[in-house]
Amino acid sequence: MPVKASPVSETVKKARLFLISKDASNSYPQISKEIQSGSKKAKRTHNRKRIVFGDSFTHNGKTYRVNSAKSGLYVEILTRIIEQFEIASTKWGHVFVLRFDLHTHSYTKDNKLITDFKKRLFQKLKREYGFKDIGYCWVREQERAKAQHYHFVLFLDGDRKTLKQD
Repeated sequence: MPVKASPVSETVKKARLFLISKDASNSYPQISKEIQSGSKKAKRTHNRKRIVFGDSFTHNGKTYRVNSAKSGLYVEILTRIIEQFEIASTKWGHVFVLRFDLHTHSYTKDNKLITDFKKRLFQKLKREYGFKDIGYCWVREQERAKAQHYHFVLFLDGDRKTLKQD
C-alpha cells in the first residue's frame, strides 16, 4: 500500500495544512529523483541523539520528503511521527495533518501545560466535530529563549464531515 505526501515541500509552498492520501498516484517522477539524491548521512550529537540532514528520510522502505532546513531533524522523533502517520493512513482513506506551535510565557519544569491542552483539545474535537480517534505527536523544544515551546501535530480522519457548519 503506497503512501504519498504532498509533492510540494513546505520550503517551496508555505501552506500550513495539507491532505495526505494513501491512494495518491505516482505521477511525480521528477520528485523521486530529488528524493533519492536528497538524503545525507545521519550525524550523532553529544547527547547521543541522531540528526539527519537533507530533503528526504527513509523509514521501513518508504521515502518521505522532509524539511530539515539548516538545523536538521532528530531521527528518533521523526520516526515516531512517521509511525503515527502510517497508523492513521492505515485506518483512514485520507489523513488530515495539522501542525502548529505553542509558546509559553515562562519556563516550566514539567509538561503539565501541554498535557492539559491536549486533554481539552481532544475533548472539543470529539464533542464538537465527532472525531472518534485522533493521532498526535508533540515535542518540547527550548533553544536560547528563556521559555520552552512545543511543536504539535494532529492526524485526523480526512474523510470525516464536521457536525457543525460555521
